[in-house]
Formats: sequence, C-alpha cells, structure tokens
Amino acid sequence: MTDSTSEPAPRRPALNRLRDEQRRALQTFREDGFASRQQLLEWLHTFQYRTLGRVADWVYFLLPTKDVTVTCCLNNAAARKRHHPRSFLDADQRAAERRRQAAKHLRPACRKALRQLRTQAAEYVDNDDPAPDPDISPYSVLRPVLDEYQQRQQIRLQRWFDGFDSVSELAEWIHDFDYDTLGEIENIPGGEEFDYELLEQRTARRVALGDSDAYAREREQLAARYLLPACNRAVRELAVNAGEATDQNSSEIYVPSG
Repeated sequence: MTDSTSEPAPRRPALNRLRDEQRRALQTFREDGFASRQQLLEWLHTFQYRTLGRVADWVYFLLPTKDVTVTCCLNNAAARKRHHPRSFLDADQRAAERRRQAAKHLRPACRKALRQLRTQAAEYVDNDDPAPDPDISPYSVLRPVLDEYQQRQQIRLQRWFDGFDSVSELAEWIHDFDYDTLGEIENIPGGEEFDYELLEQRTARRVALGDSDAYAREREQLAARYLLPACNRAVRELAVNAGEATDQNSSEIYVPSG
C-alpha cells in the first residue's frame, strides 16, 4: 500500500536541496544559537548561500552588532556577558527574539531565493536520464560555482578573524578578497576607501594587525560592516547564471537557456 504522505521524487532537485538546506540553517539559528559572535558571523556567511544573496546587505551588519540581538543569539553565559554585561533576558525571551529576527529578516529571503531558483532549476522528465539525488550531490543547490566561492570566502574570512602579521600579508589578503567577492566591496557604503583605510590609516591598520581580544572584536565589527555585505553581493551575482551539475559523479554542467 502506497504511503499517501510520502513526497514524490523531485523532478527539480535543486529546489528540493535548497529547501532542505534552508530548513537546517534556520533550525540552527532559532533553536541552537552560537558559542561566539564569530560563530554567528560564520553562520550568517553560510546563510548567504542558502538564500542566494537575497537577505538585505544591511541585515548582516545589524544582527551581529546590535548588542541585545547578539546576546540573544549566543548560547553561553560568558559570551553573552561580554556583549551585554547587564543582560536580563531569560532563555525563553532570547529564543523569542531569535524567532522574531528569523521571521522578519531570514525567512522572507528563503522565499525570495526559491522564487529566483524556480526559473533556473533544471527539470528532469526522462526516466532514462534520472535527476541527480539532491541528498547525495556534493554541491549546494547542485551548483558547483557556489560551493567554490563559499569555500574561498570562508578561507578569507577566517584569515581576517585571525589577524595579520604584516602589512604585506594584509595587502595580499585584500587582493585575494576582491577576487573571491568579485570586487563587490566597491559597492558597500564606505567600501571604496577600504584599502586605503586598512593599509594607510594607523588606527585601522592596528586593528588588522593586533592580536588582543579587543582588536579581534573590532575585526568582527568590520567583517559585519564590510566583508559580509561584499560576500552577499557576490553570491547574488553568482547565483544569477550559476550552472547546474547534471550528475554528481561528473563535471558536466547544465546552463539554463533563460
């Protein structure tokens, strides 16, 4: 007897993969929380790829820099105290704030991403050429270029969080970051001066090179203001024409004619 509640096999598996990745990401935000603000920033970066860049750029500055919101996203008392020493919110109130932020800023972007991908996702109707299994494909939403740039940006962000040993290292990092974000920092408010500020202004340079906790927190602030929005814009651009992998065991790519 057929189970009437079971879903049919997806004919457009990229949409199925995106839905499931969004669900898992939102569950982490709403229910689990994060051990540190850096971990929150890293999650926000991953979420850009779960929404194809459809969250507004400014949200990536709001969520990890507004003290009360950050406190509600952190799941350990010591980390919360660093950001809001007099925080009085209990666990239920913190969870309610995470749900509110998800409903206001994150969930609508999930819907927008599905609306974008619906016109680009390959549809498999020939049983002799079955659809890739979205559960075992190595590529997020079956688009290898998105995975490539996500990994590139993760490496660059981690390097930023760690800080630099010299100005020359910092200069090389800026050059690579431009490549990994398609030069989109130019379109972030204040981003046109990003190179000059970091390399030539003593205060900003000290933040990039400093190894104290205070400088690490400043780098997190700058990541929220400049780096995550630049990454987000790059994801948005990449997602427009990203080709779909038709077979998880090959390098063949389907590029939609539209």
